Amino acid sequence: MPPQAMVPIHLVGEILVFILGLAFLLVWNGARQNQACLHWGVAHLAMAVAAASGYTYQQNGQIGLAALSTLSISLFLVALHSANTVLLGRGVSWGRMAWQTVGLMVVIASTGFGFDQLAGRVLVNLLIIAVYGWSAYLFFSRFKLRTAAMGFAYKALSFAAFFLDMAHFSTYDREGWITINTWAGSVVLALFLVSVAVYQNRRLLEQTLKHLPDAVVARRVDGTILFCNDRYAELAGFASAAAAMGQSTVQATWNTEATQALVDEVNDALAHGALAQPRVFERNIPTRDGRRLDIEVVVSSFTDFGQQALVGVLRDLTARRQAERDKEALIRDTSQRFERIYASMLDGFVYTDLEGRVRQSNHAFEAMLGYMGKELLGLHYEALTPAEWHPVERRIVREEVLVRGHSSIFEKQFVHKNGQAFPAEVRIYLDNDDQGRAIGFWAIVRNITQRKADELALKELNAALEDKVRARTQQLEEALQSLKATQQDLIQSEKMASLGAMVAGVAHELNTPIGNALLMASSLQSAQADFLREVDQGLRKSSLERFLEHVGSGAQIIERSLGRAADLVQSFKQVAVDQSSYQRREFELNEVVHETLTALGPMLRHAHVVVHESVPAQLRMDSWPGPLVQVLMNLINNAVLHGFEGRPGRIDLTVQQPEPEQIEITVADDGVGIAGVDLPKVFDPFYTTKLGRGGSGLGLHIVYTLVTGLLGGRISMQSQLGQGTQVLIRLPLQAPKDAERS
Repeated sequence: MPPQAMVPIHLVGEILVFILGLAFLLVWNGARQNQACLHWGVAHLAMAVAAASGYTYQQNGQIGLAALSTLSISLFLVALHSANTVLLGRGVSWGRMAWQTVGLMVVIASTGFGFDQLAGRVLVNLLIIAVYGWSAYLFFSRFKLRTAAMGFAYKALSFAAFFLDMAHFSTYDREGWITINTWAGSVVLALFLVSVAVYQNRRLLEQTLKHLPDAVVARRVDGTILFCNDRYAELAGFASAAAAMGQSTVQATWNTEATQALVDEVNDALAHGALAQPRVFERNIPTRDGRRLDIEVVVSSFTDFGQQALVGVLRDLTARRQAERDKEALIRDTSQRFERIYASMLDGFVYTDLEGRVRQSNHAFEAMLGYMGKELLGLHYEALTPAEWHPVERRIVREEVLVRGHSSIFEKQFVHKNGQAFPAEVRIYLDNDDQGRAIGFWAIVRNITQRKADELALKELNAALEDKVRARTQQLEEALQSLKATQQDLIQSEKMASLGAMVAGVAHELNTPIGNALLMASSLQSAQADFLREVDQGLRKSSLERFLEHVGSGAQIIERSLGRAADLVQSFKQVAVDQSSYQRREFELNEVVHETLTALGPMLRHAHVVVHESVPAQLRMDSWPGPLVQVLMNLINNAVLHGFEGRPGRIDLTVQQPEPEQIEITVADDGVGIAGVDLPKVFDPFYTTKLGRGGSGLGLHIVYTLVTGLLGGRISMQSQLGQGTQVLIRLPLQAPKDAERS
């Protein structure tokens, strides 16, 4: 094939190399990430120039192109060397690079400028192979970009450029034979690919061993370490894995004698062919610092360049063995504690196999049944139980124990060795092995003979107490009925006493008008006798006029007096009828209040107490006037008796209508008030502070009962010592239909 046929390949290679050089320069200029980018960029640009000038020189033989090609190749090699120097962590001087370029150019020129000269081609190709191959290795192993994708792209492009760089110097001679350049480029390419693969595999192996939790070491038979990971170096006491390389395994920080003994045992196993398959050794090795290590070593043999070697995986079992020892100690301690608890249990413990035969029991169970320990072994559980309990226990085992692993607490009977049955409380548990298979039953048994005796005694005691309570209840009910009858009698007596007081007051009030009427009637009778005498003696006009005037004046006085007496009698009659009959009717509230105050007038005047009433007119109620009068009279009487204690006082009786169907009656006095401790008890029956001095303790209780019962309202009282008392009553205008008479 003629050389012209290679033009398209060279052109593509030059363009790719030139682009790669620009790309490296752009990366360096944009991020200043690595100075190696700058040198790689210069190297690839020089390579593109060298390829172009060299190819052109081969076509026309101009000496200037040969010189340019030589200069470019020299710069290419120096720049690659500088990039390698940067990657190895050393500095680079541009002046030094210039001298290196000139010197290399002189060396290449001394072999001949023409690339058709074999010596020049061989020298240049050898230099390119050495420098470019080393640079490619460093590039693939140490050069990193910010992202994995960018790094992969640059490395792929660099590989293509490397291949095409070799192709630049692979030409055909005049006879059509491939020159040494092509063969050299192919060898370099193969070596490069192999080195990359080896490096990647080694890197993967190193990372894998580095992250293993176990220690890994490879050594010769004499103990020389060929390879180890960081874990082995740490465990053996070396500074690092690199520091352990070439050292002997007996130089580890653990005890030399113990380690040498292990090495000897491994070598002996190797000599007898026992390490063809991995073999496990376990040892407890003391270290020089006084610690002891439990290690497990898995050893196998292999051949390293014709020599036998060993690889071992060491696992530090110290923590695991200590945990196992701690666990065994815990189990032993727990077992001993269980034995102590088992022996000191007050409740019985019995263990049976699946067939129900006793395999183990504690002293409490043996004493409960009157057997010795060996006498119970082998006995069937049913032999210790009355026959009537056998189907019950089988059902409990079938429906509870085998289903959920245990039974509920149940009561049954056991048979003592002497044949006597006794009650017991039992809970049965299922025992499983490590695979979850049922292997037996165990039960906790409690003798409840004493508890049953106590329960029977308690039952008999309760029965006796119930009889006593029943009899006592009957007595209390009778006493309550008697008390209620007495209370009703007292209430009726209170009513009659109230009426009696009102009658006495009305009688006293009637004395004045009736006495005036009688006096005037007597005066008129005397005047009549005088008038009749004057008629017999001769009636004069003046005498007639005087008689008629006296009769008229007397008649007026008699009329007024009898009218006042009639009003008093009418008021008393209405109040008395309402109080005695308790009949429901419609009435004007102001009339009832007025009649009540009228009836109480004599008592109030005698006690020097003034009542100020404020009741709206035409406030009509459908209720019980009698109980309402009783409430007002008791409240006023209570204020007179307890509030003023013989001194003049004032009572304000006020009626308001806060809601359309409700009225509010307030009875307030300016008396001595009530102590705070007595206030909650004022409505209790028979509670009075003047027992034996006119107080029965039922007045306010009757008020509370009538207000909250028959009248369907609410009552409250507020008072402080020295500030009087105020009673507030809220009543419906229409009393409840279902109210019962008190």
